[in-house]
Order: sequence, then structure tokens, then C-alpha cells
Amino acid sequence: MAISINPYQSNNYWYERDNSVTSSPSPTAQPSTVSKSSKVEGSQPTQSDETKPSVVVHLSGKAGKELELSEQELKLINELQKSDTEVRAHEMSHVAAGGQYVTSGAQLEYRKGPDGKRYAVAGEVSIDTSAIAGDPQATIEKMHQVQRAALAPASPSSQDRKVAASAGALAADALSELIMLQAEERTQGNESKAFGSIRQAADSYSKVNNLPIEPQMSSFKIAV
Repeated sequence: MAISINPYQSNNYWYERDNSVTSSPSPTAQPSTVSKSSKVEGSQPTQSDETKPSVVVHLSGKAGKELELSEQELKLINELQKSDTEVRAHEMSHVAAGGQYVTSGAQLEYRKGPDGKRYAVAGEVSIDTSAIAGDPQATIEKMHQVQRAALAPASPSSQDRKVAASAGALAADALSELIMLQAEERTQGNESKAFGSIRQAADSYSKVNNLPIEPQMSSFKIAV
């Protein structure tokens, strides 16, 4: 089973909805669905902001055009840049810690800024959280790595913590299974030792019982 290790959403502002992602979801991945807002209060310029005089800046926008942006728009671009950096770092930390159990790379959600550029504002990484059948020790090691991957970012999301908790529960179940298997192996070993001693005693008794009742004595000469 593959589960989305998070949908992570930046707390920074965004401007215009743009749902494109970096890659197609893994066919085995089953990312969790969370509610996402399409905007944050204060992210859109208010009417009073729109009436403020624009600040002429030589900023190369989409298609290489120079843009004339207001102070509010410049602030928004700055917030979007911070969001992009934060989201990418968050998701890449999941990927780096998840290793072989990551089933898809970071899938990012974008918002378009007033400069026409796209900035990452949310993302998710899918990771395999299934137990390894018949091998509780391997399952424990795998779940510990899943936990490390889920909690790798500096500020894990609530979904990250849920994935870590779920992996911890699976690791605990696997540990219980491992303890039971080890106890059974010890019991079988003790039985084998016990029955082995009984068999040895029975063989010795059988040999003694089969000795002649009046064995022929040999004569010895002892030199004095």
C-alpha cells in the first residue's frame, strides 16, 4: 500500500490558482485527500490597494515583458518566492529520508504570481507503508525509516505526523509478532534438548538391558 506522506501547504500567500503538478501520480499511490483553500485572506489586493499608485520596476515577467507592479504585488511576489523555497525543501526532505520506499517524487501544486511566474505553494510525496510479509524484523526496520521520512522536515504537517504514528503502530505489531516467534523457537529448542536427553537415557538403558546375564569372565595373570 502506498500512502501520501503528506499534502503539505505553505502558510504564505498565493495569487491565482494553477493546479499543474511536476509529475503524474504513481499508479500504486493512494494519496490522502485534504481540504485546500484556493486563496488566503489578504492574498488579493483590496480595492484601496488597487487605487494606490503603481511602482515602476524593471522586472522581467512572462514572455520577457517589463512589468509595472504595485507595492502590494511586489510584497505578494516576495511571499510566493518564500513559499516556493519552503515547499520544495519540505518535500525534498521527505524524499531524501524515505529512500527506496518512496513511490513517487514530489508532486507540487502551483500558484501564479502577478509577474506571470508559477510558485509552489503545496506538495506531497507518496511512500510505501505496507508490512513485509513473513518478516517482522524487516517490517520494523522499514517502519522506522517511514517514520524518519514522515518527520524529516523542520515543521512536519499534521498528515506527516499521522503517517509517522501509523508506521509506529505497524512497527509495534511487528515487534509483538517477532517476540512470539522467538518465544516459540526457544520452546522448540528446549523441547528438542529435553527429548534428546530422554532418548539418550533410553538408548543407554537398552544397551545395559541387552548385556548377557552371566558374561564369560576372562582370566588375567598379574605379575607380582
